[in-house]
Amino acid sequence: MKLEIPGGKLCLLRLDAVDDAQLARWETWLDPEKRARIGRQDAQHRRQTVCADALARLMLAGPGTTAPQALRFARSASGRPSCPVLPLSFSLSHSGGYAACAVSARPVGVDLEEIRPLRPALLGILSEEERAIFDEGFELVNQVQREEWQTAVEAAKDRAANEQGVQFLYPDTKPFQEACAPMHDEMLQKYPDLAPIYDAIQAYNAQYPSTES
Repeated sequence: MKLEIPGGKLCLLRLDAVDDAQLARWETWLDPEKRARIGRQDAQHRRQTVCADALARLMLAGPGTTAPQALRFARSASGRPSCPVLPLSFSLSHSGGYAACAVSARPVGVDLEEIRPLRPALLGILSEEERAIFDEGFELVNQVQREEWQTAVEAAKDRAANEQGVQFLYPDTKPFQEACAPMHDEMLQKYPDLAPIYDAIQAYNAQYPSTES
């Protein structure tokens, strides 16, 4: 799946769409350090790492430019990846059965996180009183986190805009949400027990919509 974003593009790759022969070919593209590191990973994490790396190379290379396997990546002190020979920003993420990469002429970031079901045994051992305390504390933590996060975001944006001349863009996210809908449906079919959690997340998003505008 490919989507246009301000100054660039975002791609999402299903890992099960990559056969073993393609995976082995992409693995040869890895930088030596990363190739040594994946040797210590299990099969799932190895596939995630190789596919995310290859996705970035394919997106950065483009037609008529450097071959994807010839690109070399670097990392900043904070761990942010870059390709020194290209004037582009990119970001990688992988989780579960997907890998994602965003590439842009502007600073960009992407993050994937697989929703994992809460183990029933964790809550099953609590008494009714303990569960009530847990639920109350959980809601309080969420409220404090929302408020603190929003305060920190507004302060950071204010500094960036007033001290660094940063202009914030707010693209229409509806096309991205619509493009992701089939992935949501697939997840719910594969993990039907997640439906209550998914519905709770959607209800939360409706109750606390994004204030960015």
